Amino acid sequence: MLKEIEEYCRQFKEHIGLVIEDLSTGEKIEMNPHTAFSSASLIKYPVMWSFFEQLGMGGIDRQEIHELTQEDKAGSGVYDSSVLRELHAGTPLTLEDCIIFMIVISDDTATNIIMKKLGFDVMNASFRHLGLIETKAGRLMMDYEGLEAGRDNFVSAGDMNRLSKLICGNRILENKYNEEMLGILLRQRHNDGINKHYPMEVQYAHKGGCIRQYGIDHDCGILYRNGKPRMTVNVCTRQVEHSREVINHIGDMVYKSLY
Repeated sequence: MLKEIEEYCRQFKEHIGLVIEDLSTGEKIEMNPHTAFSSASLIKYPVMWSFFEQLGMGGIDRQEIHELTQEDKAGSGVYDSSVLRELHAGTPLTLEDCIIFMIVISDDTATNIIMKKLGFDVMNASFRHLGLIETKAGRLMMDYEGLEAGRDNFVSAGDMNRLSKLICGNRILENKYNEEMLGILLRQRHNDGINKHYPMEVQYAHKGGCIRQYGIDHDCGILYRNGKPRMTVNVCTRQVEHSREVINHIGDMVYKSLY
């Protein structure tokens, strides 16, 4: 079945990055795994890793309080991904709160608080340390002026696959941090990509990213079976017509393969 997914994806050529790997059997398919894609909100996945790396090194305190400011608030439209911007200035947030908001509801205000706290040099050094070759942080969320000026965040399907495998394998960081990251990813509220048509009991620990006006649409994560990580699924697209339906279809084929 994985080969059928590969055949289906060939029509998208360089517009898709794909890595799907069965963690039990080692079966793997990939297309353009090392192609860098503008990340949209998918950059939040490796940013979370960088946060926990700093936590493990003692360089950051998860209970540190950040008081929300007007300047923190990202976005303005009803489709922008931020709930925290609706709260009053002065609202106290722990950094741990921000990490959870950043992943679970993809909150851009929370993300910018974390990115500023870590700093771009630290994040990018963390990505390099992990072996994420194409992944780079170059701008804050909702910084479309920076995007137009050429500053952007990048990921690749291969990098996201490596990140997921390292977390599942309890490597690099302490086991408790890997388990915590998986737990946060499993609480993801945006479930209209790979797992849109899955039964509610099927666990999928993941993060996506989408900027429709730029034709960017991704979903990457770890599919569980019998309560354990079983398969990594990483799909990155740019300028693919009806990209969300394409990602849904890939997810359906993955489900048929595994279940």
